Amino acid sequence: MNKRWLVPLLCLALLMGGCARFPVPGGTESVNGKAFKGADDFRTRIDQLVPGMGESQVFAIIGRNRDSLTRLSRPEVISALYGGSAVQMISGPAERAETRAFVDSLYGYRMNFRNTKKDVGFASPIRMQTHETGYNYSVDMVFQNGVLFENPVLSGGLIDGTSSRTVFDYLNPGMAVDRIP
Repeated sequence: MNKRWLVPLLCLALLMGGCARFPVPGGTESVNGKAFKGADDFRTRIDQLVPGMGESQVFAIIGRNRDSLTRLSRPEVISALYGGSAVQMISGPAERAETRAFVDSLYGYRMNFRNTKKDVGFASPIRMQTHETGYNYSVDMVFQNGVLFENPVLSGGLIDGTSSRTVFDYLNPGMAVDRIP
């Protein structure tokens, strides 16, 4: 190895080793954070939604409009209702047509609510560690003819986790191949 690289590499190794276990702020992420005072306010408003409420009343309670929400696809609507994307059709043609018409009359929206904070640091000279805290919620609301059809499906919750990756996880052969003209 060339001696001129030895000193900078040693300095880099000492610097990275010295920074191990000292987290630095890694940023924050917020989705719909300004609409709610916090996770408790969000859950309280979702708990106020009951089947039979009109769309405008639902949107007034959650403080959002239709354009700020994600429209659910047909499989997502079915999943919100039945917990899976498969619906068993009744064997007769008339029952099958009724079931299809019923499913086609449903539509829905998804709203995400996320507020997280990340701290990034080195767990060792080659391993980067990220600690994330906060909350991440998603609520699916299914409507039929402008009326909330079922109770909203709330998923997610508090986040308090750590993940780590080595420097080598970020390096891959594709990076080198992509740079070849």
